[in-house]
Amino acid sequence: MSVLGVWVLATLLVACGGQTGVRAAPAAAADTMAAARPDSATAGLVGGGDTSLVRVAREVLPAVERESGLAATRPLAVARTTRKRLETYMLGEFEQDLPPARARAVEETYSRLGLLPDSLDLPTFLRKLYLEQVVGYYDPGRDTLYVREGVTDAEFRPVLVHEMTHALQDEHMDLDSLMRARQDDNDATTAAHAALEGQATYVMLEWLLRQRTGADVDLATMRSLVDMVSGTDLLSAGASSMPELASAPPFIRASLVFPYQAGLSFIQALWEGHPGRPAPLGVDMPTSTEQVLHPAHFLSDTRDVPTGIRFTADSASLEGGWRDAHTDDLGEFETRFFLATFLGDTARARSAARGWDGDRYRLLRRCAAGTGAAEDGPAAPSCPEAFVWASVWDGPEAAAAFSTAVDEAFAARYGSRGAGSRSGPGSPSAADTIPGAGRVITVSRATMEGRPTVLVIDRPLGVDAAPIRAAARFRLAGGS
Repeated sequence: MSVLGVWVLATLLVACGGQTGVRAAPAAAADTMAAARPDSATAGLVGGGDTSLVRVAREVLPAVERESGLAATRPLAVARTTRKRLETYMLGEFEQDLPPARARAVEETYSRLGLLPDSLDLPTFLRKLYLEQVVGYYDPGRDTLYVREGVTDAEFRPVLVHEMTHALQDEHMDLDSLMRARQDDNDATTAAHAALEGQATYVMLEWLLRQRTGADVDLATMRSLVDMVSGTDLLSAGASSMPELASAPPFIRASLVFPYQAGLSFIQALWEGHPGRPAPLGVDMPTSTEQVLHPAHFLSDTRDVPTGIRFTADSASLEGGWRDAHTDDLGEFETRFFLATFLGDTARARSAARGWDGDRYRLLRRCAAGTGAAEDGPAAPSCPEAFVWASVWDGPEAAAAFSTAVDEAFAARYGSRGAGSRSGPGSPSAADTIPGAGRVITVSRATMEGRPTVLVIDRPLGVDAAPIRAAARFRLAGGS
């Protein structure tokens, strides 16, 4: 698991720990907590050749077990490693998680949305970013937690607590298999990361506060503190010592911090009403960022499960020379970030994205000679792209609010309020022709199987629209 956000978070929390207003627990409660800790036999669960590192790990393991609600079930090794070996491992994991072809497709998708600059080499930038503050990592294949040589006790202890939580998570649920199962669902993957990082951050935060105050801390009773941490601009706080981070596009910065901060709030809600601290694994793991952002949707008796969307034509059957360059989903988090970026109004973006119930997009490309006559102007570039985005909403009002907002956002993304036909607010469809950008944006609402849907088509000016419209046909599949 990445420790980039952990490093910044730990630094901030150590600095503010003395201002939290934490009071010591009553003696009886403290005695109960102490009695619940594993005895010295637990030391056999931590091993390794570095005696000082093993000693520290054995000291913190009981707290990690207690505060995470996860018991250690198999031995964990801790070891020091060189920065070079650590970087080699992390780069290997990076290549596995984001292979070059997928990295290019992701880069092109978010560039088309205007969330990444066209000039950005995403894989190269992310490699530099992840290696900027390398402290340690947990290798599930070896059941070993590695700490970089030269890192002091004060520096690695919070990260050790965080990464040991991930080690316990992996004991109870194979994290690699979990992520592989979700690799074609961006939003579900982000939600899983938020649950895992949120739990590990929660455990680390309690441990840090205990070290700072000497009190037994139960964050489940301290919503105001969790809200404070979740609302702090952590990455700006750490950017002065991290130049790669400071230069990151806002979308990358927000994506990095989301699992830690939104995940922390999610765990707060999960544990606030559930004594015993159920781990956010299995049935207690969220499947969408909507559930992370709005825990009540996850915790209700009728859990709000995302509605699936499937495009009816596969890539090989598309007409006009068009093929899929990439297909995935955005989810509520990325939808509202896109809206906020181009509307310039965070509150409105959050409101417009709040009724999200599922989405799917496909980035289309045609790099061979096209067929069909252009219907609206000069010839398009030799390798044009089109972006098709289908979504389903909780109700008609939510769909109407989103369709109006997304129409304005796409027009702003291309630097225009439209030079062609445009339907009024609340209309079931709207279209913008933007000659300066060479794009045509169409936003339409419809009802499908009793559910309100919105379809966005962002296509090049001067190409036959019929094959793109055909590629945009979709169906709903399950959900709520």
